[in-house]
Amino acid sequence: MALGQITGVPILGYHRLVPVGGVALRDDRFAVHESEFRSQLQLLQDLKIAVVSPEDISAGGVSRPSAALTFDDGYSSHYQIAFRLMAEFGVSGTFFVITSRVGSGEFLDWTMAGEMARAGMRFGSHAHSHVVLTTLSPERMKEELRVSREILEQRLSCAIRMLAVPYGFCDQRVTDAAWESGYRIVCTSKPWPAMQGQRVLSRAAITLQTSLGEFRKLVQNDPALYLRLRARDCALTIPRQIFVRLKPELLGVRTAEGSL
Repeated sequence: MALGQITGVPILGYHRLVPVGGVALRDDRFAVHESEFRSQLQLLQDLKIAVVSPEDISAGGVSRPSAALTFDDGYSSHYQIAFRLMAEFGVSGTFFVITSRVGSGEFLDWTMAGEMARAGMRFGSHAHSHVVLTTLSPERMKEELRVSREILEQRLSCAIRMLAVPYGFCDQRVTDAAWESGYRIVCTSKPWPAMQGQRVLSRAAITLQTSLGEFRKLVQNDPALYLRLRARDCALTIPRQIFVRLKPELLGVRTAEGSL
């Protein structure tokens, strides 16, 4: 039996990018090599798929085959690799920054972020301290989101209206807190094309294991691939919710303690 068509616009979620000659850490399954990212941009160009923003999708009216590129955490590789390659291909992306980590370790500094913003890259919040928001009290959750948005707006001199939920743990409390904190769009980690005209947008993660063939299927809304990814995500939902409450260290996530 043939699978039906899936509507929506793919939003692709990236994390750390690995430069040519670099090696991804064994446990960093979300890393993507520079050569792979270049090949993915080339494929989008070859397929004549327009690169849009989550804001375009939420506003509706995206008519031609399109996809959005988003980047979580605010790594310096987003400036050194993603920004450079997207400029080469004439496309832009959206960068969700952990504001407490800007300027430290392997993360962007404000000079890098400012240059990217002036060149047309969009920015959003990945919360202030990258904590599982569902473990916070309502007051602490709103503070985590408010602080991040205010810092980004002050340092980048632009309105911040998008939030990418840390670790993908999102519920009604989180979205309500986001709206109250001044955000207009919330991006999740549910692997499904984003529905136009909605305020909560799904994203598909691009990982170390994403082949170019799988990438093609993602941007062309292949039903079999998305249904497989969604089934896996649903199967892991309850175990992840249990572990985040009892053994968050096994998931490699930060919960309420030490969030601000």
